[in-house]
Amino acid sequence: MRWINNRIPVDGLDATRQSVLERLFGTAKPPTPAETPPLPKKKEWDGPGYQDTLNQARSAFRRDALDEVEHVLMRAGVIGNDDPAYLNLLGILHECRGRKRQARKAYGRAIRQNSQYAPAQQNMRRLYELATFGRTWQPVALGDEHLNHKP
Repeated sequence: MRWINNRIPVDGLDATRQSVLERLFGTAKPPTPAETPPLPKKKEWDGPGYQDTLNQARSAFRRDALDEVEHVLMRAGVIGNDDPAYLNLLGILHECRGRKRQARKAYGRAIRQNSQYAPAQQNMRRLYELATFGRTWQPVALGDEHLNHKP
């Protein structure tokens, strides 16, 4: 606790402050708000539509292209981090990679976001049945089963 009583001299702080300002702005006085450069704008989503991106991931799952799924989900995660459909697909990817605990967490997060999201519930149920009984009749639910698509 001795360090509490050791005060730094004010002149030392002023010298340090001036040194930092000179390094940052080339001058010892802080810039006025008008002189301060604007912050860069947040990058907007510039890829395909969000739902299209999720559909790309589903299509890649059907082709068993897990590296592509991972790449597509990394792009979609920028804007859909709390979306149940995104979390469900992330859980499936974890499960395919053998990371059952992370899959269970992703399905759980999807269900917490929307307790009525049936694909995540089905995948969680399938994971439970596999762990408990060693088998299941539940198929993997990608979240687009209601659409007519060609396998």
